[in-house]
Amino acid sequence: MIANPYAVLGIEAVMSFLSAMGLIRAIRSEQRMPGVKRREMAKELLIWFVFLLVFCLPSFLWINGSVLFAGRGMLSSFMSFGGGDAYLTIADGLFVGSGMISEDIYYGQIAVVVNVLPGSVLCKTLAGIGYYFGFEKTGMVIGGLCLAATGLGAGIAASCGLYRAVGYVYQSIHSFSMVRIFERWFRPIFAGLLINLILSLTVLSGKNDVWPEMTKSFLTLFTLLLAIVDFCLNRWRKVKPMWILAVNLGVVLAAEFFKNFLVT
Repeated sequence: MIANPYAVLGIEAVMSFLSAMGLIRAIRSEQRMPGVKRREMAKELLIWFVFLLVFCLPSFLWINGSVLFAGRGMLSSFMSFGGGDAYLTIADGLFVGSGMISEDIYYGQIAVVVNVLPGSVLCKTLAGIGYYFGFEKTGMVIGGLCLAATGLGAGIAASCGLYRAVGYVYQSIHSFSMVRIFERWFRPIFAGLLINLILSLTVLSGKNDVWPEMTKSFLTLFTLLLAIVDFCLNRWRKVKPMWILAVNLGVVLAAEFFKNFLVT
């Protein structure tokens, strides 16, 4: 491991330069790239920009820090390219890591609801973070709802705008060999983010103090065991995700009932 930060920065700069040179050579070795439909792409991006303003402008004019929240929401949408379960890990780094929202609220309130309710993980997470952040800033429910709308609009506009922009560019380069190489790496990257999310939730369950008769080690082992069972059902038995979710909900409800029985 290199301890000198300047040496690390130099190595990263050299690797970035080599990567850029390799990318340029790969493009030149391929067939001529057809032109991107710039006018059509600009029209769609303008529509999504107006959509963003409709959802975000009220909070921009009222709540301090709403611009920063919307910016991080859009950045997280770009990083996750539309969300998915891996988005929870990205949001952890941008919102929990920065102190915008506490870890207890994020994993104890938002992540639990996000994993139960149907719909986009990105939209649900940003709306939930926006609500708690807006309520903390204003002390009013309407403030939380206003910033929740900002998170919802920022997530939708950023995801759809990026998707359409990348779609126009992809139409021009989909036949390149380097694109086919990139496609093979997308799934392992997002799989790693999901593993990080599982480990984060497991660590959080180990910190739970509401079980008077259960040790933290047992809670951690139980969470890992449930994750392994889910993986086996999905991989070997080809069970539909809906039934796997139903089994997990049943186990959680049974555990909650058992906990209340012990407490009372």
